[in-house]
Amino acid sequence: MPSTCPAATSDPVTAPNLAQSSAPKSIVPAELVIDLFDVRLEIIKYANPLRAKILLFSIVYYPFTNSAQDWSNLKLYSLDGLLRSLTTCGSIADLQTKLETIAQQLSQPDDYAQVSHVLIKCLKPIYTQLQQQVCQTLQSSVAETTQASLTQVLVATQE
Repeated sequence: MPSTCPAATSDPVTAPNLAQSSAPKSIVPAELVIDLFDVRLEIIKYANPLRAKILLFSIVYYPFTNSAQDWSNLKLYSLDGLLRSLTTCGSIADLQTKLETIAQQLSQPDDYAQVSHVLIKCLKPIYTQLQQQVCQTLQSSVAETTQASLTQVLVATQE
């Protein structure tokens, strides 16, 4: 089911880093807040977490090539942030296709294919809910920005 959230259709390279979002947690309804602890635990249990991070980074930003710059860039992102950034795929099936395609392009494709399978298994139950949370956070951030801009305009006009 395609998402109506603008983040779901935006280019992942230009999508905002939601791991560093400054939106207060109270804006997102409690039923939409997802703790990715269990997802991370499953990934660590059944796959190499570094490979998972490399695969996720390759989907969200650009294919990882083992260069010094790639390693430096990879260190900037948390596993949580990369997992939340995956919501740019319209559906879990789209995500699975992208994961499998990128896994074949990386060195050691068989190992990355196994990581891809684990990621899909872990994300399938929560993917739609995760998309809703990210979309809600983005909409709240846009509303706050608009409100702040309007306040600045009003203050400037009154002076």
